[in-house]
Amino acid sequence: MSSGKEYIDQMLQKYKVLMVSKSTSPDGTKAQVIFDHYRFDKGDYFFIDIDKRADCDEIEQYLKELSGTSTVPSIFIDGKYYGGADDLIVGQKLESFDQRLKDAGIKFDRQPMH
Repeated sequence: MSSGKEYIDQMLQKYKVLMVSKSTSPDGTKAQVIFDHYRFDKGDYFFIDIDKRADCDEIEQYLKELSGTSTVPSIFIDGKYYGGADDLIVGQKLESFDQRLKDAGIKFDRQPMH
């Protein structure tokens, strides 16, 4: 069985957009609501709920190494740390999140938020 670090590295290589969070995180829920308005090509986006993993603590420690923060969600675009929920909320409003996706060559369709 691979370590939590290896698992995250594999997911970062496999998916163009990755969100790592906990089901108990209010910020994770906010971010997921925003992501629900994006349609990515099949296989480009993946969500990991680390609450359900035995290596949750190890993954959290590794996320801190990658991002400099221990809060979730952690959002990655093209293998690079983008930010957390607040960054996503602001980026989505200013469309800088959309631009970052485009710059990474990620195809998506954004549904209007009500």
